[in-house]
Formats: sequence, C-alpha cells, structure tokens
Amino acid sequence: MNEASVRVRQVPVEIIWECEECLWENSYDFSDDWLGNECCDWKGSKVKCEECGTEHIVDDIEWD
Repeated sequence: MNEASVRVRQVPVEIIWECEECLWENSYDFSDDWLGNECCDWKGSKVKCEECGTEHIVDDIEWD
C-alpha cells in the first residue's frame, strides 16, 4: 500500500496575548485588522494592554 502525506490548512480565528504587568488576557478577532498589516510583519510592533495601558513589543508569534 502507498503512503500519503496529509496537510491541514489552518484558518486564523483569534489573536491572544497576556500582559506581563497585570496578567490581563488581551484578545482580538483575527478579522479585526489587528496592527493593520500582515501577520508576518507583527514582530517588533507595539501593542497596548486594554486593561492597564502598558505598552509591549511583539517579540514572538506562536501559531497553534
């Protein structure tokens, strides 16, 4: 019997990050045009916590 490689395509749904200052989980719908550009360009972008207002720099992007 032959082997087959299977590929699963993912559709981004939500963007989540936790503020290191107040531990608030910030979440956005992926369709909200978050940061106004392509997700591959987010690294190094500034984000602000919705709860405490602390600014952070995006240093890593994890897809799951």
